[in-house]
Amino acid sequence: MSGWLIALIVICLVLIVWSLISTSSILKEKASTNKELDADIPDEVKKRPYLFNPILVVYVVFFVALAAITIFYVFR
Repeated sequence: MSGWLIALIVICLVLIVWSLISTSSILKEKASTNKELDADIPDEVKKRPYLFNPILVVYVVFFVALAAITIFYVFR
């Protein structure tokens, strides 16, 4: 395997582990505090609903990275 592939695999694994840990900590915090799960939408999100939507941000980052990698390998 090339160095780039190994680096990419390590980065992906770190992101997966970090996301699992952060998600589980948030779920534990919500369960222990017994707070209201459906809170009011903050004003910042109301003003810019697409910017603060994490799913859309992930899609944009993914496609930008995909385009950059494709351009890199095409013009290499």
